Amino acid sequence: MIVKTLVLAAAMIPLSAMAQASAPPPAAPVAAPVEPERLAAARKLIDEILPPEKRDAMIDAMIRPMMANLRESMAQSPDMAALFQQYPATRDQMLQFLDGETERSLRVAHETMPALFDAMAIAYARQFTLDQLADMERFFTSPTGKIYMERVPAVMADPAVTAAQRTMMDKAFDGLQDRIKSMAQKMQNAAVKEGKS
Repeated sequence: MIVKTLVLAAAMIPLSAMAQASAPPPAAPVAAPVEPERLAAARKLIDEILPPEKRDAMIDAMIRPMMANLRESMAQSPDMAALFQQYPATRDQMLQFLDGETERSLRVAHETMPALFDAMAIAYARQFTLDQLADMERFFTSPTGKIYMERVPAVMADPAVTAAQRTMMDKAFDGLQDRIKSMAQKMQNAAVKEGKS
């Protein structure tokens, strides 16, 4: 039961943290037709921003620190610390689970990136004019623009950013065990009620 609870907790944490940290998404716009010239310009821009030969390394450089931060925040959570103290073997199980999830997240990111970048090109073509796309390309192909893109992973791994992320995750973890127990009880109650009807 403890292991199942931990696995459920680990699976829920990124969703919980993201849900608390972001505003609700806007309503999906109606898909507008895409002009071929704008789509070609958008694809060119995205290739400038994230060159295909550098994408895998950039993804790794952003995801690994984020997952390491999640792992550390979870390990330091008072709820998790109490659980690990009571059941020491669960700590290794949880950390192994998070390591596996890191590798899985990276694998999924690498596999799905081509489709995501293609979708981004379509979205850029819908959202920006040819002149705007050209302005962005001028910036991203400039020395400053190139340095900016090269340093984005370092920005995300900067101690100030990781500390802010950890604070956000710590707040998301606060009382997590109680929320999981409450949810499990509600699910059990619903299952019992459904079984009786």
